[in-house]
Amino acid sequence: MTPTADDPPAVPPVLADPIGVTVALVAATEPGLNPAMIADIVAGVAGGRVKQRRLAQALTDRPAMLRDGRSPAPRVVADLLIALRRAGAAAISDPVCAGCGKPLRSLQRRGPDWYCAPCDRRPEPCCVCGQSRPVAFRDRRGRPQCVQCLVDERDPVDTIITIVTGLEPGLTAESVAGVVHAAATRRGQRHQLAWELVSSLFPFG
Repeated sequence: MTPTADDPPAVPPVLADPIGVTVALVAATEPGLNPAMIADIVAGVAGGRVKQRRLAQALTDRPAMLRDGRSPAPRVVADLLIALRRAGAAAISDPVCAGCGKPLRSLQRRGPDWYCAPCDRRPEPCCVCGQSRPVAFRDRRGRPQCVQCLVDERDPVDTIITIVTGLEPGLTAESVAGVVHAAATRRGQRHQLAWELVSSLFPFG
């Protein structure tokens, strides 16, 4: 049937079926993997609907990430690549460090890119004190700050809890805080996570 002006607009596949979109892209790159197993892996690394859509959109925009493992990309893409490799994928790439190109099985985030621990901890001039020191965290503009120059004293976990519970009211503050502390063990990582969430939801804030 031909759509008419009165028909509701079609929902893009990345919104209507993000897991299906991701499974199709992965299966096209790695045809030896069972689609049901791929779907289970995708659901495991991207449990929430928002995260599933972010993953599907990123891979739709640049499916070559599945083969080259290169950021910039959301963290969930790296998590998917690692999980697929552990499941036996051969054509799928490990995520690779944006600094040295090393294949990664664990990674550090710096803005939209991922790095190995040595590259992430290379000294940079702190934007507050000017001293060349290991980067503890970055401000909203991505400028490095050392551990001695904590400018933003607000608890980033509180910011994350407010955002996540606003999207998923069924979650408790305690459960969200537990996940945040498990996923981001360093204070700088929690600041970066909070800033990324704020930037993605309020890009003009």
